[in-house]
Amino acid sequence: MGHFMDGMNAPFSVLDVGCGCGGLGKALSERYQISMYKGIDINLPNIEAGKKILSLTCPFELSCEDVAKMKADDGYDFVISFSCIDYNLEVKEMLDACWAQVKSGGRLILSVRLTNERGINDIKQSYQPVDIESELSSEADEVANYVVFNCNEFFQTIKTLDNLAGATGYGYWGVPSKTAHTPYSRLCFSVFGLEKGNADIPYVNLRLPLDLFDKA
Repeated sequence: MGHFMDGMNAPFSVLDVGCGCGGLGKALSERYQISMYKGIDINLPNIEAGKKILSLTCPFELSCEDVAKMKADDGYDFVISFSCIDYNLEVKEMLDACWAQVKSGGRLILSVRLTNERGINDIKQSYQPVDIESELSSEADEVANYVVFNCNEFFQTIKTLDNLAGATGYGYWGVPSKTAHTPYSRLCFSVFGLEKGNADIPYVNLRLPLDLFDKA
């Protein structure tokens, strides 16, 4: 996280999309000067549990909300989406909704799965149980979309974001979770920081495996 928060004036505001019980907010508040932490999640039990146990050293709020339905008001210095956007059916819409909450000069930090093969956004072909303890023993088990981006397609996607000033990315090759049902034997698990601002030519700063771009 520190790489993406370098150069930002503290204290700063944070919107955590798909926050669960707010554990990331606690970790951030212990390390950085946070002016406001807001965590949102569409899973009400997560929010209710977080409200009972979460204690931060900064002002905070947990809310059962969908980022796609939030108004874009003053925005946040950091919008963070870990293991959220790439579990949705409407990936581009979620990306746009998160980006709309970033104030000028702020950053969107998100995790994605990349490949140099064909990408996939089809819950029938690539999915993961919502309950990670599930073995998918019945058709009633709820699953989430397990989206994998072709690396070039991902860069083309972020280039469509309004006022993209630059992108910083880190990633490594790894094996998909044992609970994921996906056609890939390895994926590049990556985190990107996307900066919002005015730039004639957006910068790119990457520390990704070089062979990610083979065949891509």
